Amino acid sequence: MTLDQLTDFFSMDADVKALTRWSPPPPGQALEDIRWVTADVETTGLNTKKDVVIAIGAVEIDGLSICLEQTFELVINADARLENDNILIHGLSHQALSQGVQPKEAIHSFLSYAHGAVLLAFHAPFDKAMLEKEVRAHLGVSCRLPFYDVAEWLKALCPEAPSHLRSLDDWSHYFGLYNDQRHHAACDAMAAAELALICLQKARSQGVTTWKGLQDKVAARIKLEKMRAH
Repeated sequence: MTLDQLTDFFSMDADVKALTRWSPPPPGQALEDIRWVTADVETTGLNTKKDVVIAIGAVEIDGLSICLEQTFELVINADARLENDNILIHGLSHQALSQGVQPKEAIHSFLSYAHGAVLLAFHAPFDKAMLEKEVRAHLGVSCRLPFYDVAEWLKALCPEAPSHLRSLDDWSHYFGLYNDQRHHAACDAMAAAELALICLQKARSQGVTTWKGLQDKVAARIKLEKMRAH
């Protein structure tokens, strides 16, 4: 390895480590001053240990508005075997994957896009686990991405909603939102962004105006659910 190559290697390593470090907003920061990014991953299956990410979609919310010009979407050229059911669900064929970007580039691009934002997803633990695994596999860095669950927000901020609402489709239909292409990373990220924006508006109407206020509101709802479960 030449000196220039060695310099590039350590420079990239430092860049990757910087991209995997997030600081939460200050407790008193106003909700409208926070940059949010909703993300969605499409995968070869639901096993977070064995399956891999084949597409990433993300949408930015800034100033309590969805930034349509700042959407993010990549299909990944993953070394993965797709079953027929996968192809039917995602609409991504082997040929589509072969024309995608390399996993290392895709993960690095997503981190660069989302860095510094509060990360959101619908049923966030799955997206969080899959993306953290991809970061380890392709960038060689362990990280804890600060994801927050829009599904938990909805339960905390929409207590009037029917208790049977569970899925992204359920909540989208409840609010009259239309998603013409489900199981498509960018479209699902957009649906999650629309639901997140509804939650943020509801929070403000309920007198919740800061990052800490929102966190406390959601935490109180989760605590109440656990108490009822026992």
